[in-house]
Amino acid sequence: ADASDARARARGARTRARGRKRRRTRAGDDGANDAPDARDAFARWVLDLSRARSARAIEVRARASEAAIERDRRAEADATVEETVEETVEATRARVAYSEDDRRGAKALLEVAREAFEDGERDGGRAGAREMRGYGLRFTRDAARGETVLELRGPRQLITAQSCARTPALAELARYWLLVQSSAAVRTLVSRQELRQWRRTRRARALAPWAKKEDFEGDGYVIDPTSEQLHLTLDETLLCCFLALEKKKGKSSSHYEYLSKLPTLEEYQAFIPAYLPMPYFVNLFGYGESKAAYGYEPRCNADLRWLILERHRIERAVELTYSQIVSQVTYGNSSSRVPTGSRGNEITAGEFRWAYAVVMSRSFQSPNPVSNDPWRDMFRRMDFCGIFMAPGMDFANHKRPREVSYVSSDGFNGNGQVTMKALRNFKAGEFLHITYGAKGNTDLLLRYGFCFKENVEPDGSSNDRFRVDKDDFRRFVCGADDEGAVKHQEIMLQLATTADYTYKPFVELLDVARAHFVEAEPILLADREDAAPTRDDDVWDQEEDVFAANGTDTEDEEEYVAMYGADEESLKTDSYDGDVVSRDKHSARLRVETKALRALSEYLSTLQLVEPPEHADALALGKADVRELTSYSHLRELARIWRASRRRTLDVYALAAHTRAESLLRDFDSADTRRGLSSPTARAELTPTRAQLLASRALVARLADAADARVAADALATARARVFRATALWDSARELHGHP
Repeated sequence: ADASDARARARGARTRARGRKRRRTRAGDDGANDAPDARDAFARWVLDLSRARSARAIEVRARASEAAIERDRRAEADATVEETVEETVEATRARVAYSEDDRRGAKALLEVAREAFEDGERDGGRAGAREMRGYGLRFTRDAARGETVLELRGPRQLITAQSCARTPALAELARYWLLVQSSAAVRTLVSRQELRQWRRTRRARALAPWAKKEDFEGDGYVIDPTSEQLHLTLDETLLCCFLALEKKKGKSSSHYEYLSKLPTLEEYQAFIPAYLPMPYFVNLFGYGESKAAYGYEPRCNADLRWLILERHRIERAVELTYSQIVSQVTYGNSSSRVPTGSRGNEITAGEFRWAYAVVMSRSFQSPNPVSNDPWRDMFRRMDFCGIFMAPGMDFANHKRPREVSYVSSDGFNGNGQVTMKALRNFKAGEFLHITYGAKGNTDLLLRYGFCFKENVEPDGSSNDRFRVDKDDFRRFVCGADDEGAVKHQEIMLQLATTADYTYKPFVELLDVARAHFVEAEPILLADREDAAPTRDDDVWDQEEDVFAANGTDTEDEEEYVAMYGADEESLKTDSYDGDVVSRDKHSARLRVETKALRALSEYLSTLQLVEPPEHADALALGKADVRELTSYSHLRELARIWRASRRRTLDVYALAAHTRAESLLRDFDSADTRRGLSSPTARAELTPTRAQLLASRALVARLADAADARVAADALATARARVFRATALWDSARELHGHP
């Protein structure tokens, strides 16, 4: 408006000026006598007009500049996902070179059918007080060993996280997931561009000390290893949303036949402890034990603590992922096939929980590991990586040892391929079983809802690994029950017929007790740091045999020579040179070792999970929340089997400590060692206490009929005896040669 008024006034001034000029020309006047205010007025109007035009131009340029900056800012945040999706959608469609005939042909040998499991079946039984029925894979004809029984290829037969990320329907989800993870509130991801900016401003060392040189190059993001992962990973989130959206399609989905056979959310909540409501979960393992484990109380159960914390972690990750990411995204109609504007294209919390239960219990891992950049893994990499779903193949149930071998590869253009071959001859009507991996009963119970009484490998080693709190054992030895645990270090105990897998955790626990009892032996305090020889990882590796437990005599002799510089035969005797190693020092070592073994045996033999009462359901839950749960009694039976497996593992280690302590006591009473006693009081210190006697008697009674457990305990005690003798010979050689 101001510019328009200025232009109008300027036009009027010019018109009047031209009229005066014409009149002067007719009168012969050159205009020298005109009033100066007329010329000044004209100049002012021209100046106002130029100022108005300049102001308007400046404002227009400023707005254009701001809009350009905003567009660049948005493009910078969205280009990494949007441009990649545009580039890869057509490429992904172009790489799909498989027909429906291939899919039908690959599955012609197998069919999905109901499979029954009864107590006592399958190598000690898949647990269950009654017959359990679920889907499995059954052969429709005979199959020979080495024959390919199943082959899944490409996006039409496999549901991969990469293919989900490269669809326009889930592009917004992937972009928003990256936005949340790289936000200041979460900061589990850092963009490479932001890393380069920190490096330019010399803040990279302070803000990202973990960053490597290659993290500053290229586009994408880098995982911050110092941050806590609060949400599900990108591949898990994409697969969950894809399954939930496909489920909403109903019969129009290309995966309807597969999705219709999957368990419902109610079935997952009834059969899998990871989805069991917390009151039922606590009641399943006992309220008192659960409270003690969650509160890190003395003598608590470390395995139950892990179960509770892992269930909390899963529940929190699912809830946060849904509330902060999944529920904030509107999904395209190309995936959901629901009219725009309706609430049908949204994923509900129940649908997302069901989808995650499916992904958690039925997904497979691709052959190529993921990197620390989820954006590159999902959008840039051309090889097969991340987790994936194999419809049809995931109906096969778990069994070890394995009956078939399946290999996942990149396939055609990185679309993925899974090939399964028979390892034995199958007849028509038999069910095919795969292996979920060498998983222990703790993991099987929590994530899959079953466990085995005999979860062992062909070599006799058990897949079960149970936890013992190292700090809790230290409190038990020191007698400080009120002292809180600080580091919460856990040691994994595993059963095996040889000492290959059992010796290392056994010695770690034993060293805790020895460190306490050595304080009462002044003669050992001076050289406590040099009491044990320097370990060679090539000799003391956990996977290797422990001195003649396995291998040839030549290999064992080489291990002894490499460790101690002595031959094996010299270590087989129990006698020691009293002129070299003082008899008082040897007696002190025997006392420390025996006391530590007694304490370890008592601790492990009494560390058990108390079984809750049979009818604790109504007492713990209350009448308002009590429901008829036949599946709950099934889970209670599973919990009993899990407790028995844990009790057996702890008893084997306790029996090994008890056996070795009794052997040392006999050595202490022998003719060679009795001369080293300074007083009868020293012998009395090795006498077991009443609590230790009761614990050892109960221990021996529990394992009276377990021949394999006694064999494992004897192997562990023998390995400890060999190392103890070798240590004494090492000390003898050091003092003989004058080493400090």
